[in-house]
Amino acid sequence: MRPMLRLLFGFVLAVAGASCATAECANDSDCPLGRYCGAGDCKQDCASDDHCPLGLVCGDNGRCSRSAADAATPDGATPLDAFSPDTATPDARPPEDAGPIPDLGPTMDVGPPPPPPADVGPPPPPPPDMGPTGTRAYLEPCAADGECASGRCVSDGPGTTSRVCSRACARDADCADWHFCLSGSPGGAGTCAWDDVGNPCSGAASGDECAFACVHSDSPGSGHCTHLCERGSDCPGGYACVLSDALDPTSLRVCAWIHKACPVDATQCPTSLGGCGPDGSGSTEGTQCTGACLAAADCPAIFGGSYTCGTPPGFPAGLRICEPPTAADGASGEPCTTDDDCRSGICAFAEAGDPTAVCLERCVPGVGCAVGFGCTPVVLTGTGAAANVCVPAGRGRTGDPCTRARDCRSGACSSSARACIDTCQSGACPPGFTCTPEGLTVEGVALRTCRP
Repeated sequence: MRPMLRLLFGFVLAVAGASCATAECANDSDCPLGRYCGAGDCKQDCASDDHCPLGLVCGDNGRCSRSAADAATPDGATPLDAFSPDTATPDARPPEDAGPIPDLGPTMDVGPPPPPPADVGPPPPPPPDMGPTGTRAYLEPCAADGECASGRCVSDGPGTTSRVCSRACARDADCADWHFCLSGSPGGAGTCAWDDVGNPCSGAASGDECAFACVHSDSPGSGHCTHLCERGSDCPGGYACVLSDALDPTSLRVCAWIHKACPVDATQCPTSLGGCGPDGSGSTEGTQCTGACLAAADCPAIFGGSYTCGTPPGFPAGLRICEPPTAADGASGEPCTTDDDCRSGICAFAEAGDPTAVCLERCVPGVGCAVGFGCTPVVLTGTGAAANVCVPAGRGRTGDPCTRARDCRSGACSSSARACIDTCQSGACPPGFTCTPEGLTVEGVALRTCRP
């Protein structure tokens, strides 16, 4: 039996959609120097490398992409230039009697979609008065829009009543690492908002469950929050930048979770497409959720190989999907024995004392992981190299007390200060904290964190 294929998601927008327009280009050569052709429009992501997310460079056509040197780096990992225990999982090694070491990783079984993070206690008390109405800067605490210079006071994350001032933006890199640029179109004018990708949502018609939209199946109730994207590196670890209409290359592109097996049918892929069901021999190995793509760069980054974007035999002509390099189908958080068990390509322990290794996702600092996970550097015990991976995370914000990494929303707890550390690849930190270089380069990215 050939895999079953169903397009199962629609989404309710929380902002106005983009209007249709006549295409002004068919390829890059139709555009002025310094611009490229994207979805029929001449676009410019950058004028210099400073305008690109860390790890990407600005090309002659004004598009951010990986450098040739980065693309050739095996598994994306590089040796540590220096290592600060404050920014990494405190002890990546399992107990001595745990048997063979499969690297490192968390124990929680995520499932679709990731569950809310564990409660790490009540929010801190309100801060003192920050000044007169309408003057509070980005990330300063607020209770109403009128207190902020930007005119916007937004949530500081799920599970908390705390709110902070927003600011205007045109791209995600204009916002704090835990925010994204909420706008009606990629590159359009917007405001910074909490990045709630992966937070469960029902697809209610009101559309107010998520900052941008809820992506869900034909049967609302099993969706997750999402936002716009232009490539996979705009999305959390394990998420792909997929077409909202699988057969329409001009449709909106959003982040969808595809690292999940579907041994029965595509209803097990509630926010994406599915190549699912027995293959005729009774085997369900390699029957996986996927997403509609325009290029391989729309698919998640994984260890030990790369996705391709193509049309497998038996799938409709014109439908291109993210195809993993192996048949491994272990989803994020599922128990595993070796890297080969995992869709992400890594099986690991997250913290010392964890009894079981699980599948982990690769991530990009500054873009991060879905709600419930934090992107943090760890040492791979098998190779001694470091990598940026998604580890279980809680609700602790910058400076909140912590005893272990998973108490913090970033997945990083300072071993010396016993306080949560947020990353600041964008340069933005809450009041009272400074974005400080850690002297640590992981997978080509020089890491920075918010320090007192």
